[in-house]
Amino acid sequence: MSRALLPVAQGFEEIELVTLADVLRRAKIEVVLASLTSSLEVSGAHGIVLKADCTLEDIDTLEYRAIALHGGMDGVRNMLNTPLLLELVKDFLANAKFIGAICAAPLVLDKLGLLNQDFCCYPGCENMMKNTQNKRLDLPFKTSGNIITGTGPAFAMPFAIEIVRNLMGEDIASKLKKELLLSK
Repeated sequence: MSRALLPVAQGFEEIELVTLADVLRRAKIEVVLASLTSSLEVSGAHGIVLKADCTLEDIDTLEYRAIALHGGMDGVRNMLNTPLLLELVKDFLANAKFIGAICAAPLVLDKLGLLNQDFCCYPGCENMMKNTQNKRLDLPFKTSGNIITGTGPAFAMPFAIEIVRNLMGEDIASKLKKELLLSK
């Protein structure tokens, strides 16, 4: 079974995180929500509190095929200030695993120098990037090798489906799109 890590940072964008977890689980991908702090209860950008499965310190990256980073500016700032998360993302890249980042989360990829091709992010976030000369695309998502970037909350479902497609294949992604009424 495929396994995906979803780090949960204080100030996460609720639509993105919940959609990612839900869609990936519907595809029979084991999803682990990992809090960036010692507290398993984490508040989102709009006051919704989620309970993580474990803390980031409990994670062994060898057990995962993908990591997906949510947006929400406060959440992304917290991710940028979490050295362990930055190391985990680098480890996923070094082991040719999938890395997803939606909304403001491509800022994490920029900090690590990973945006080597044109990418998607929330409009305006590209102006905060210091390590890429590539441009923001006006698309729901963009896949470049093992890195998948997404634009924002309205595109959380197609972004999640793209992660499913990369982890589980076209047949499962197409079936899921049909079940979710996204086939048109």
